Parts: sequence; C-alpha cells; structure tokens
Amino acid sequence: MGDGSRALERLRSIEFQLELEIAYLESVLRSQLGAILAEAAAAVVATGGTKEMVVFLNKRSQLRYLLIYCLACY
Repeated sequence: MGDGSRALERLRSIEFQLELEIAYLESVLRSQLGAILAEAAAAVVATGGTKEMVVFLNKRSQLRYLLIYCLACY
C-alpha cells in the first residue's frame, strides 16, 4: 500500500509541474499574440483596410493561438 500512495503523490507532483509549464506557455504565447495582432492591425490600417478587416484578423489570430496552444500542450 505504501508504493501505491508514493506513486499517487508522484503523479500529483507531475500534474502540478505540468500545470506550471502550461501556465508559462500560455503567458509566452499571449504576449506573442499581442505583438502579432498589433502588427496585423497596423498593416491593415496602413493599406487602407477597414475596421471589419481588423476584427477578421483578430478572430483568425485567436484560432491560430488556440492551435499553437493545443500543440504546445501535447
């Protein structure tokens, strides 16, 4: 029974470490996403784009962020 409880504690420790890593990856990806969105919005405005185009780019970038996040987690 001692081995089982040690194994469970080890699994909990690994789970906690993974949660920390995921939180770190989220923060890094969010900061990069902000820079990408700002650059895309500036490019759209500079070329005479509309507000709707900026909203479209924003939604598309969020989908990319979600994909990157999912890949980073696995």
